[in-house]
Amino acid sequence: MDTATNIDNTNFKYNTMKEKTATELQDFLMEEFEIDIDTDTLKEFEDADDLECYIQDECLLDVEVIYYAKAMDILSEYDNSLSESLSIASEYGYTLDNLNSEDLASLLMSERNREHYQDMSSEIEEFFN
Repeated sequence: MDTATNIDNTNFKYNTMKEKTATELQDFLMEEFEIDIDTDTLKEFEDADDLECYIQDECLLDVEVIYYAKAMDILSEYDNSLSESLSIASEYGYTLDNLNSEDLASLLMSERNREHYQDMSSEIEEFFN
């Protein structure tokens, strides 16, 4: 086998592994964060930091809670005293006169999503090794 054929076979194996890894990462992101990024986009990232920048730039960890009842369910389950969600709102410049339960629940769940992403960072990095 000549060198060109050997290189082509190596590239094929690398691309096949990369496709498999991208598919596994896609499944992981969907399962953990309900983020749907196509495999072609995932294959463009050099490392986990590139992926994280993309996710932040596209606001993919942000959650929008709509409907009062759902917002109240979330707040009563995760922040009954409202202290955490009001603290987050304050960090983003909200004041009490421009807040509602949907905003508080959205801010809270978005923050929890970002924290979960950070907690899972070592697992995400493994996809790039």
